[in-house]
Amino acid sequence: EKARKTLHVASLWKDQSLTAVGEPSETITPKHPARPEDVHIVDPMHVPKRGGAGSLDNKIALVHSLAHIESWAIDLSWDIILRTPFIYPDWKALPMQFWTDWVIVAEDEARHFTLLDQRLKDLGSN
Repeated sequence: EKARKTLHVASLWKDQSLTAVGEPSETITPKHPARPEDVHIVDPMHVPKRGGAGSLDNKIALVHSLAHIESWAIDLSWDIILRTPFIYPDWKALPMQFWTDWVIVAEDEARHFTLLDQRLKDLGSN
């Protein structure tokens, strides 16, 4: 859903249907990117070694890990856009290319995520 929405907003930005950055709002800016409630974060030291990429389970685990990285990268790209006005007092003086660059980064990460998500489906994973 996040990748689909990102690709949609990036398309609107690139065809100039969206042309401005709005005023920052603490009431709509979340403290943290949204995450499902049931996410279990595991210390990397406690994750079993995967071994080679030869088995289907290992391939799925590797692609799944990469998909998580891309998902976080989407969040970070939008987070930069969202939070810059709060940390950079002269944010209105930033060139439009600053915002466009970060929209493009978000779009790239969404495209990467979409490809990895499709690969997971192709491998038989949900």
